Amino acid sequence: MPHDNILERYRDIVDDFAKFQKSCTTRQPLSCWVPAHRPWGHELLQDSGASRLTWKEDAFRDWTLSPAFVQAFLTGACVIQEEAAMSPIDALNLNAGESVLDLCAAPGNKTAQIASRVGWTGRVVANDVSSSRMHVLRGLVDRVGLPNVLMSNHNAADFPDSGFRYDAVVADVPCSCEGTSRKNPKVLLPQHPDQRTRLAGLQEKILRRAIRLTRPGGRIVYATCTFAPEENECVLNRVLSSPESAQEVELQKVNLPGLSTDKGLLEWNDVRFHPTMSRAVRIWPHFQDTGGFFFGILRKADGNRNPETIISADNDSRREAESIDVSNGPWSNHGLRNDTFSSLLTQTTGGKYDRLVVDGEWPGGLNEIIRGMTGLNRKSDQPRLSTSLAQFIGSAASAGKVQIAPENVLDYFQRQITPVLEMTPPLGETRFVIVFAGDIPLGLGHIPKTDETMVESVFPKNWGGLNVEEWIRSQLR
Repeated sequence: MPHDNILERYRDIVDDFAKFQKSCTTRQPLSCWVPAHRPWGHELLQDSGASRLTWKEDAFRDWTLSPAFVQAFLTGACVIQEEAAMSPIDALNLNAGESVLDLCAAPGNKTAQIASRVGWTGRVVANDVSSSRMHVLRGLVDRVGLPNVLMSNHNAADFPDSGFRYDAVVADVPCSCEGTSRKNPKVLLPQHPDQRTRLAGLQEKILRRAIRLTRPGGRIVYATCTFAPEENECVLNRVLSSPESAQEVELQKVNLPGLSTDKGLLEWNDVRFHPTMSRAVRIWPHFQDTGGFFFGILRKADGNRNPETIISADNDSRREAESIDVSNGPWSNHGLRNDTFSSLLTQTTGGKYDRLVVDGEWPGGLNEIIRGMTGLNRKSDQPRLSTSLAQFIGSAASAGKVQIAPENVLDYFQRQITPVLEMTPPLGETRFVIVFAGDIPLGLGHIPKTDETMVESVFPKNWGGLNVEEWIRSQLR
């Protein structure tokens, strides 16, 4: 069956059907956003020719493959994400210090958005049913530097309920993915007649679980990347019209100035929906040259309507973790301020690397994969910073750092020896230093005893799930 017949079912609910149909089968622009704690990404992306999104000041599209983009990506200063897919987390209006559950997290771009928003006083549980897909998220956590993420492996519809209640839960559920056709045309091929029914049943289960796991007064995001009302408004309608006991929710109005959106449908195939369904958001590809997306922001009824306020946490959340003494061990080599790691702990794993994790209570009873980001490297007799930690410390270092010239940055990423422009020696006996290009921390280097005018790169051969040399060649071809 041709693609246009698959899309024909939406003719009556979308403006300018011909334009919509054409946009669904043409390539879409690449887009990315800059984490708040990696602000140098703004200048690097502008240097790469990218243009800022009209509705989101920390996001860009249409960069050129250039050294500036390579530097932004490898220092965790940009996260590539489809533009429309960025919108639900922006609409959620997260606050610093909040606890958030991302039920279907892999590959992790929304998790990174959440973690950047709630900061190092907040906590994010990133869950996915596929443990293999979580490897991508693990690489993203290290590349962007996110100590506030705990990864777990559960079926989202049966996510453990230990009594812990989150400030917000994100349910970006499995769907038919029609809105991703601009990068994956196969999603517009004919489906088995039972496919939508099966998906809608799973989506409803996940959404109801998300509501139960949210604290009274908290928020829930329900999102898909499909156009199908069966997976969008129909699912929301069943939950709004028939809530589980003491799990009432209401759809909230969404405010995203500058982003062209459509309202949720009030009717489909002669079925009338809840009167507030117009508060849901549809993003059609031809509106702003994006992918297709649907989401709604739900608010759970407050405490006087919902007595369930039990909070149960992981009593062992600080297991083998301790505060960081910047005057001791490898931490003491870089002249760090006492408050550099406020609200953060170091967790000994017994392996090659420690972990850097946020302090505070985490939910218990989870099949935990890993917590926090890679911390100290203990592979040798001389413990040192990992690349993640060197980039995380950044401008907080006043010693144990070197400057290299901008023209040598790509050499550094490809593990070559590069000339030192300026050096502030480490305070201890180590010869490991944080390598900078201007104000941007690139990673770790080693000063050879034979020539202190050069720095040996120890940037990883594989970083964020990529073979670095091959990836650089692909970006500069």
